[in-house]
Amino acid sequence: MNNQDKTFYKEIQKFRQWWFMGFIGILVAMTWYGAIRQLVFKIPFGSNPASNPLMLGIWIVAGILFPFFLLSLRLETSIKRDGIYIRFIPFHFKPQKFLYSDISSYKSVTYNPIREYGGWGIRWGRTGKAYSVSGNKGLLLEFTNGKKLLIGSVNPQELERKIPKNLA
Repeated sequence: MNNQDKTFYKEIQKFRQWWFMGFIGILVAMTWYGAIRQLVFKIPFGSNPASNPLMLGIWIVAGILFPFFLLSLRLETSIKRDGIYIRFIPFHFKPQKFLYSDISSYKSVTYNPIREYGGWGIRWGRTGKAYSVSGNKGLLLEFTNGKKLLIGSVNPQELERKIPKNLA
């Protein structure tokens, strides 16, 4: 293993809030119910039912692919010797690298995800960009160019402690 690849800390977060899981559950249940009713039992679903091929497409997209996509969302944060790496799966094919030499300061923060960034996910707000999955805590990075980045974390103090002090 290359010395630069040494990982001091790794955190993986997933969207697992009750309201998020409830949304997925309702979407899946309604889609499967409608598809089974119409495609298996031949009872039209709704007052203006879709054709069987369209219902099959809706079932595949809304009942299988979209929930699978939502459940695959996750944020991976790694503290390594040369910088902070984040990967928001499935949007990033490879980790986004933030070198310590480009970071002027960092600190653990509590923030309001909805008011400051418009929610969770990959977001842009008044104070900069944010990668967050849940909660209201994170590590706020300020770069030498003046830009800011918030990385959501379940344990931002630990994330902050694991940044090598002699390299930051």
